[in-house]
Amino acid sequence: FEPGDPLPRLLNQAAQPLWLAPESPLPPELQEQPHMEYQVFVPLRYEGRLTGFLALGQRRSGEPYTSDDLEFLTAVAGQSTLALENARLFQNLRHTLEETMEMKNLMDDIFASVATGIITTDVGNKITLFNGAAEHILGVPLKNAIGKALETTLPGLPLKKITENVLLNGKTTQGQELNPRLVSRGEVFLRVSASPLKDAHRATKGATIVFEDLTENRKLEKERALIHQTFGRVVAPRVRDRLLSNPAGLDLDGARTLVTVLFADLAGFTSFSESNIPEDVFAVLNTYLDTAAQAILEQEGTLDKFMGDAVMAMWNSPDPQPDHAMRACRAALQLVQRTQDMHGRFSNPAFHRIFRVGITTGYAMVGNVGTSDLFNYTVIGDTVNLAQRLQASAQPGQVFIQKDTYEIVKERVEAIQIEPLTVKGRSHVVETYLLKGIK
Repeated sequence: FEPGDPLPRLLNQAAQPLWLAPESPLPPELQEQPHMEYQVFVPLRYEGRLTGFLALGQRRSGEPYTSDDLEFLTAVAGQSTLALENARLFQNLRHTLEETMEMKNLMDDIFASVATGIITTDVGNKITLFNGAAEHILGVPLKNAIGKALETTLPGLPLKKITENVLLNGKTTQGQELNPRLVSRGEVFLRVSASPLKDAHRATKGATIVFEDLTENRKLEKERALIHQTFGRVVAPRVRDRLLSNPAGLDLDGARTLVTVLFADLAGFTSFSESNIPEDVFAVLNTYLDTAAQAILEQEGTLDKFMGDAVMAMWNSPDPQPDHAMRACRAALQLVQRTQDMHGRFSNPAFHRIFRVGITTGYAMVGNVGTSDLFNYTVIGDTVNLAQRLQASAQPGQVFIQKDTYEIVKERVEAIQIEPLTVKGRSHVVETYLLKGIK
């Protein structure tokens, strides 16, 4: 029967059992109702609501039902109602328990599979949940954590203050970084968050602690910083940054590029090194080369290499620089001026050295030269050779620039043309200018 069928509706309205005498006609609303071979219908009610009914057919003796029978059936119905309601409640409880266990198993699986450590505690700061990631990160087995006090289980972690703030003030802690030293792992880096653990009535029943293991990330960052620092000592910073940001750029293929090349060396340094002790030679050399390097780097030049008392640099590679020739000229003039200014630092006049410089502009091959394991980012070509030849022809303190460089910067510099130079490796003389200053 459906709740809206005529018989349930009639029983819902009846205060007593419904007795349909065989000799009496059925009520109009039941004449079309199937299964009406029964004579007595006893409603089953729970808290005033019809939950079912008892249906009895004709007695075996054929005798009609008496009022005592109906009273007895009413009592039976009352007991049956309680039994049925208990059975229904038990079934609902079992279903709810199954759903709860299924949800718990699902949550356990989720907690076990996530890489984030999760710990829950009760209001007494005893651990109630300790997932697999927490075991791995903190190096504490589950059996040694559940039911134990947080501060005694994890003595190296300052979590008590965090959880007390959560439990007492109901405040959430987000992304606090800790750097403890654990017995099982040594120094670790953790990002910890904590929030109140609420029950169904929104009452605080404990704390939830979530933490990420940042140890490997911090190690990688430290290693990268070390590589960055070390790499920057052997190649120009711009080359270092480019190669570290794009490792694919470590191939050994060169590219034909327009560059401005600067060559500078300390005049008379060979004889100076022969007549002084090595300690003094190295001290003086490094002081002057450091000054030269700073002048070049301030103009964002790429330091190619140091060769004894000489330094080589280029502009317009690895990144384009529209004013590459002008940058090289400024660096050269600064380089010469600063080395002259340094003479006051040395009491021994023999230590007073000065650079001579050659600058050229032209196309050359630029790229990594060497092997995939050991290489040098450098520039190769006639433009480089000519810069070295101009430097060798200059007098101490002079900056020689080739005609191609002069044509680019002539509106912005002071320079005078000198006698064309005959240089090694060239069948024709080289038009050369002496750079005097910046306009």
